[in-house]
Amino acid sequence: VGSNELLFTFPVINLAKWAARADELHRIAPANPFAVVILAQLACRATQTSAESRLVSKLELAKLLKYWGYDVGQRINLLRIIDSLLILPKAMEDTFMTTLTTQIEEPQAMTFISNIERYYLQRHIDENKQGWLEEGLSKGERHGAADVLHAQLQQKFGTLPDWAADLIHQADTNTLQRWAINVLSAQTLQAVFEQ
Repeated sequence: VGSNELLFTFPVINLAKWAARADELHRIAPANPFAVVILAQLACRATQTSAESRLVSKLELAKLLKYWGYDVGQRINLLRIIDSLLILPKAMEDTFMTTLTTQIEEPQAMTFISNIERYYLQRHIDENKQGWLEEGLSKGERHGAADVLHAQLQQKFGTLPDWAADLIHQADTNTLQRWAINVLSAQTLQAVFEQ
């Protein structure tokens, strides 16, 4: 009885040999995305010791993708690969993203690239942080005013009926503050909510 065997063969690319053939890669890159990937890998090897050179290479490849005629979807996919190979320090990544989205690509076209997603998400967070903080403070202020009013009413009138709790829950901060002042002179629970 013979043995079963499964044999896989595939071509191996020696990157070092392609370094001398960069012109050929540039020539075939418009029709061959694998040439773009090899160019990115070569740029990665060539720029290991210089973040500035890596930034220049990454921007050049991004520009070439558009020049070579790749559509937006293809550019996004190739930029994901380029981005994963040509990793930059945070400050330079910001420079890359700004240049990419203001000089090379339309920002809306690049929303699916991992670093761009991170960049825009962080920018969105930074731009909206103040609004979120103010909204949070406003909600906190309203909840605080509701808690104070609830405690005042319980102290003066005892356990609150559901209708009073519902009114407090639905009121805005100004109304809650007005009602809290009304508690001081109101003789009945209903009088607090008048006016």
